[in-house]
Amino acid sequence: MKSDLFLLGAEVLKYFGFFYVIRAFLVSRNLMYASTMHQSLAAKRKLPIITKSCTDCSTIDKYLYLIDMDIFFFKHNYLPQDLIDEWILQTLHVIPAFDSHGRCINFEICNSYLFENYDQLIKQYPKIKYYFTLKTKEKLKPNSKNQVESYYSLSKLLGSKLRKEEAF
Repeated sequence: MKSDLFLLGAEVLKYFGFFYVIRAFLVSRNLMYASTMHQSLAAKRKLPIITKSCTDCSTIDKYLYLIDMDIFFFKHNYLPQDLIDEWILQTLHVIPAFDSHGRCINFEICNSYLFENYDQLIKQYPKIKYYFTLKTKEKLKPNSKNQVESYYSLSKLLGSKLRKEEAF
């Protein structure tokens, strides 16, 4: 009887140990993700603000690198969808987004130098090019009256594309 209880206790401890190891792994992985996202945010804060008229290739390239890294985190569900949508809304002020016909749908607010030299500057970041191109039949040209709402809707569409598709 004592040996049966001892074996049962050992079996229970084994499962608790297994659960603890899995939990520790998940917690450490999430801490690593949070640390990496924090480093990405800190690196972005050190960069100068990229305005519509910024032409510094070095700054734009650093920003593109960080955006490419962020897309990886978003694609693998490290952050909630609301934060992804907000991030995209802010990123639309820099990165040109295109519709399925190749027309820029955020020309009024995106960086004009990046738009003019898009293929040259974006060639080493295929994820950015892919995720900032919508595959939709409808025309998505924001009008001046509802510009904020239109860009918010656009950020939602791009954010849902990040969640659904498994291309990268």
